[in-house]
Amino acid sequence: MPPNQREAKIPNTIDRAFNGCNKLKEIGIPNNVTSIGSGAFSGCSGLQSVTIGSGVTELGDSTFSCSGLTSITIPENVTLIGSTAFWNCSGLQSVTIGSGVTSIGDGAFLLCSNLQEVHFENPNGWIVLQNEDMSGSKGVSGLENPATAAEYLRSTYCMSYWKREG
Repeated sequence: MPPNQREAKIPNTIDRAFNGCNKLKEIGIPNNVTSIGSGAFSGCSGLQSVTIGSGVTELGDSTFSCSGLTSITIPENVTLIGSTAFWNCSGLQSVTIGSGVTSIGDGAFLLCSNLQEVHFENPNGWIVLQNEDMSGSKGVSGLENPATAAEYLRSTYCMSYWKREG
């Protein structure tokens, strides 16, 4: 390593670590990170590209609020997408949700006005709930259609909790 560079040590959980970092354009989350916590990239308007490492199992609440982000792939190792995780990512157009995701918090894609395609790697068994206590549950169909899935997450069921059973 050249003497003028230092290796960054990133902890297992990232909470508010890059909050408001407007000059950040792209980031690769290392495999040792297990959780991208609350507000980690909130307000990073210049962030355009995120690669999530194989150790990450959850995206916390309000993780991203990045108007420059246009697409993201949430890998199969992630099981939880927190409430308002992508809140106000107005540039977000396409999302791939890995087969390991079993929970999506309320408002996860709220104010993602340009979201056009959501690809569920496992579109089966999803229900939406009005409350985390499982009250008001309703099955969701049509998630194999990326445009329908985007509409559901962007507006139709945007303020509901999502759970995948089975």
